[in-house]
Amino acid sequence: LDETVPPEMAAAALLWDVEDFYNTVSPVKVVTRCLDKGFPAIALAMEMLTHLAPRALKALGSTWSKPTQPLTSLLAGVRGAVDMSRCLLYAFLESSANSFGGQVPLRSWVDDVLQRSEGLPKAVRHRLVEAGHKLASRLSDDNLRISKKSTVVATDGALSASIAKDLKARGWPVSSQITAPDLGIDRGRPSQRKPKAATRWRASVKSCAKAIRFVKGPKSGRRVARALIRRGAQPKQAY
Repeated sequence: LDETVPPEMAAAALLWDVEDFYNTVSPVKVVTRCLDKGFPAIALAMEMLTHLAPRALKALGSTWSKPTQPLTSLLAGVRGAVDMSRCLLYAFLESSANSFGGQVPLRSWVDDVLQRSEGLPKAVRHRLVEAGHKLASRLSDDNLRISKKSTVVATDGALSASIAKDLKARGWPVSSQITAPDLGIDRGRPSQRKPKAATRWRASVKSCAKAIRFVKGPKSGRRVARALIRRGAQPKQAY
């Protein structure tokens, strides 16, 4: 922020994170808003069969729990989950992005949202508090919870503290920080976010690839396994 703003001006950014996003999503709202945005109905129906199927937990050995029917949640990582989540959030993300004549631009990666404003300090504080409150309220209306990881950063420590104070007064758990942790907006590779988790992920993908190679045979399985390692362990660096 400091490198792009003139000395007499100020800039601040709100980094919102939704807690347990995929576990708290309403399938009914997902279907309604996907259809409103022109999501192919047949493809949507096929996708929802997966997300709404009964689920069971695996214990030791071959022991499984009794199946339960989920009332909320999408299965993170399943094909189409990201697209459906974008349809779910599109309307009020667009509304928030157009707040104050576009002076509070917005960027998002599903449940990680960044709002930014710059100008005179008093104006920045007012715009960001109002735009942030509007966005957080819409998320809350959809029974989505704002995570305590949500953060505000600014070119001036007093400005970020005042924005956090105003938002806390309105019921939103936002902390004021000098620098903010990566909330997933700019970084896609797991190695950039959590090295240990990335190592475990690569190991699990490689073991899965070996299983595919064993089941499908050495020739066809090897090709599938290589693709799985390449796309699963090393996803795109930029979304």
